[in-house]
Amino acid sequence: MKKICWVLGVAFLVLSCGEDNACMTGEVSIKNLEDLGCFNTPFQMTVSADKEFELIRSQEDFDLRIGGSCSPEVDWTSYDLVAGMKGLTNGLASINKSLVMDCHNNRLVLRITFNLNATTIAPIVSFHALIPKLRADESIFVELIVKS
Repeated sequence: MKKICWVLGVAFLVLSCGEDNACMTGEVSIKNLEDLGCFNTPFQMTVSADKEFELIRSQEDFDLRIGGSCSPEVDWTSYDLVAGMKGLTNGLASINKSLVMDCHNNRLVLRITFNLNATTIAPIVSFHALIPKLRADESIFVELIVKS
């Protein structure tokens, strides 16, 4: 009986470890359009979006939805672009971005944090992130955070 319990315990441990290794929760590398020669994108870029953000997967989509002076050469076979606009209550100090694989919920989570300053100007700014190319059946959750 002890031997059966021991074998079952080892088998359970091996199976549960195998599942954890299939998906690694953690930060995923992203790029910015500034990496491709664009500048001051929060104020120089506009995004035509019917919703909070757009997932842009091709140059054609980019040309239809993104306005401004920047025309980067994006490798659309390797990257998708998440872009949108956000109205703020104060001036913008900076934007922080992180992309995390959440294995518990089996999804990518893009966190865009708008750090505000004390100025009373309430701008509408654009945000974006170049993320690794999503599979056709894969989606992304975008979380917008505003910090004073």
